[in-house]
Amino acid sequence: MSYNGSGTFNINTAGQPVVTGTVISSTAFNALTADLATGLSTAITKDGQTAATARIPFAQGISSTLVTDSTSTTTGSIITAGGVGVAKALFVGTTANVAGAVTLQSTLAVGGVATYSAQPIFSSLTASSAVATDASKGLVSVTNTGTGNNVLATSPTITTPTISGDASISGLTVGKGANAVARNTAFGITALAAATGNFNTGIGNLALLTNSTGTSNTAVGDSALRLNTTGGSNTAIGQGAIELNTTGSDNAAIGKDAFSSNTTGSSNTALGKGALAANTTASNNTAVGYHALVANTTALNNVAVGFQALTAVTTGGDNTAIGKTSGSLITTGSKNTILGQYSGNQGGLDIRTSNSNIVLSDGDGNPRLKMDSTGQLSSLIVGVGLFEDYGCRAWVNFNGTGTVAIRGSGNVSSITDNGTGDYTVNFTTAMPDVNYSFLAGAQANGVANGPMVDLYGVGATGSARFRVFTQASAAMDSPVCTFAAFR
Repeated sequence: MSYNGSGTFNINTAGQPVVTGTVISSTAFNALTADLATGLSTAITKDGQTAATARIPFAQGISSTLVTDSTSTTTGSIITAGGVGVAKALFVGTTANVAGAVTLQSTLAVGGVATYSAQPIFSSLTASSAVATDASKGLVSVTNTGTGNNVLATSPTITTPTISGDASISGLTVGKGANAVARNTAFGITALAAATGNFNTGIGNLALLTNSTGTSNTAVGDSALRLNTTGGSNTAIGQGAIELNTTGSDNAAIGKDAFSSNTTGSSNTALGKGALAANTTASNNTAVGYHALVANTTALNNVAVGFQALTAVTTGGDNTAIGKTSGSLITTGSKNTILGQYSGNQGGLDIRTSNSNIVLSDGDGNPRLKMDSTGQLSSLIVGVGLFEDYGCRAWVNFNGTGTVAIRGSGNVSSITDNGTGDYTVNFTTAMPDVNYSFLAGAQANGVANGPMVDLYGVGATGSARFRVFTQASAAMDSPVCTFAAFR
């Protein structure tokens, strides 16, 4: 007699089943009771006297009316010494108390509010830990002292720390710099390490390192304004910008090594890598562009706009060059103005050491117009070269009969009528000397054989005189007289 493996108890001892009207032998009866005892001994008693020797499947689950609170391993509806394995979801209708560790092989979803004791379950996270929090579930504060990959869907409440004095973070100074000057800002290794002046900002390694009483300086970049001591109102942005400046003020430099060698020069502006990089004591220079005025040391009042504009100037001052490589070969020349890519020695024109020239060039650097220090204008004849242009310095067209009347003129203030056919042309701006050339003409006005014109004398710097005659050498007035002077 035994269970058939499906929970059915079979009676199959000898003498069974019994036959009606026959005597039941003691052997058959005793065998039956022995089998019954064996079968009952394998059943689970409701009072807990025996323990199951194998896992028991429950088709409809387990229902318990026990109300004892489960606060230990000896109370509760289910007590097991070997753990509980749940193949599907586990629902806990009220509080779940776990005395030992809980290992999650997948995601933990909390449908209500999760309450933690003084030591939360993730107070010490490891590198493999990941915790997601949701403010709507009541989790708003986390104590995390580990190094794990922690993703927080809502920010925990953090109390802002108060730090007296500068902080050092990975070797970086963060604060006000040396002497804790109220209006200073320091961020970087030894930035503003010696400052007593106000309104300074040093951001970057060694920025404003030696600044003492200098005020209103801004240095952004490694070693920017590194050696500044008393110079004020300087702005340096870029590695090494205005690095060697000590007492120079009102300078602005943006770009790596821009204005890096300046010591005492003031009111300079350098924009671009290496712009004004060699300048030491010169002031009032403006350089915009890569290596613009890069070699300038002590020259004043230069303006260079463009890639390598005025890049070779050392001591020449008051130059203005606008354009790529504009004036790039000028060294000591001063007071030159260049518009375009003319280098300073191109197209047969060399002004590298010359002064007071004005040059207009094309996109290839060929000079098209040039005016020298005397005001002499030259223009380019393509394929030939530069030729000086000798312009008309004065001209006039007037009626020489009756009361003299000017019809049109340039640089002529008036006409003096000295008598019949005798005229003096007065200049508004005098000629530079008396070595000019002038021409005069007159209309015949019906006179046979036409008039003759006599250029009277050599002329003066402020006027020139001429006379009109007939072929018979008689003086005559002409209704149309013209005059032009060249120098």
